[in-house]
Amino acid sequence: MAFAIGRAIGPAVVRNQARRRLRCLLVEASWPPGWYLIGARPAITERSFDALRRELAQLQSAVERGTPRSGSAGSGEGTAAALLQPALPADPTARPV
Repeated sequence: MAFAIGRAIGPAVVRNQARRRLRCLLVEASWPPGWYLIGARPAITERSFDALRRELAQLQSAVERGTPRSGSAGSGEGTAAALLQPALPADPTARPV
């Protein structure tokens, strides 16, 4: 699991807090095997922990269906896919180099 949290989110303290919140939520969820890249948008700083949990659950179900959606660029609001964008695993059994 990797995170793409750019400077548009805020200063390093805010980006690190967003990364910690996402990591905590992902630990309690059971994602299918694979490599994922989750990109956060600036709206992540306004979301409550429960709202992030719901959005990640929506994103996880989209990944499990094999139909993840990406949101429109620059929209700071919307569904889980608009807030968090997955990268489907190329090969779930691949090992990091």
